[in-house]
Amino acid sequence: MDELHAGEAAVGATHARRLASDAAQLFGDLADARSWLTREARTRVDANPFGMLAGAALVGYVLAGGLAAPLTRRMLRLGLRLAILPLVAPEAADAPPGEMQH
Repeated sequence: MDELHAGEAAVGATHARRLASDAAQLFGDLADARSWLTREARTRVDANPFGMLAGAALVGYVLAGGLAAPLTRRMLRLGLRLAILPLVAPEAADAPPGEMQH
């Protein structure tokens, strides 16, 4: 019976070492990914600071539940109307303000 327990202990120790090795590899990979993400974010912020600021504001708006807000529905409706306007009335898109021909 002691030999059986010794064998199980050896298998358990092998699994524990493998688990520890896998965990160390995972933490190393996560550290590499964090470093890459930090460098990438700094590069993008340096290249386009206002775009990144707008993106961060958009993410914050969405995370705060802004998509369900009435203001969002109004903005989407206005954006859709402005996008469709050139298709519905091509002369309105090319004409200067106040000079649309009928």
